[in-house]
Amino acid sequence: MSNVFEKQANGLIMVTTDQSVFPVEVRNGNVAVNLTEMAKPFGENKKPTKWFRYQEAQEYLEALSVVLNSPTADLVEVKQGGDPQMQGTWCYDYRIALRFAQWLSPKFSIMVDDIILNLLMGKTEIVPKKRQRKYPRNLEQFPELREKMRPYIGRKDILEIANTSSLTVNHVRQVLNGWSTSYQLFMTLYNRAKSNRKNGIRYDVDNMSAYRMGQLALCFEGEA
Repeated sequence: MSNVFEKQANGLIMVTTDQSVFPVEVRNGNVAVNLTEMAKPFGENKKPTKWFRYQEAQEYLEALSVVLNSPTADLVEVKQGGDPQMQGTWCYDYRIALRFAQWLSPKFSIMVDDIILNLLMGKTEIVPKKRQRKYPRNLEQFPELREKMRPYIGRKDILEIANTSSLTVNHVRQVLNGWSTSYQLFMTLYNRAKSNRKNGIRYDVDNMSAYRMGQLALCFEGEA
């Protein structure tokens, strides 16, 4: 799935990939990146604060500070309050974002390499927010659609999707249950559920009557 670059009202560019959704800002020939948002799908052990504790990360930041003749405080900033998209740990040099992405996941870092390079070279198509890509109808009604999908998503599906996408099982479950939002991951779950339904694969769902299961199956069939 190709990356999407969406212009926000606050001037940020929201980057949407197969694995993560995070805001960036292109300024003065460089790219500022919200590392906190970038790392969310990778779990608690992949927070920026964890990475900055490693000696290698600290030494890299100090070396970059010397090369740029800029204090480290100008290279990394933790923002709190205000616009939710601005909150979290931001880095103000693209090289820090690249190193951080490598620590998150080698496969993911290759994607980030291309994203940063294309942003710096102006080779990205940045669309206004109103031109978001289309998703299946009624997708904005997440609770209803999740209920229709749930009988067709099992533990094996969750594990396979997590492994294929280099994400944590917990993050996949959070998106499926509505505790976290990721359009790309939701679409992956949606397509898996649709495929399982067509192949006659259905799982038991706690606290759901056979009648309710049948009703949801009929509703979901209309989404195919």
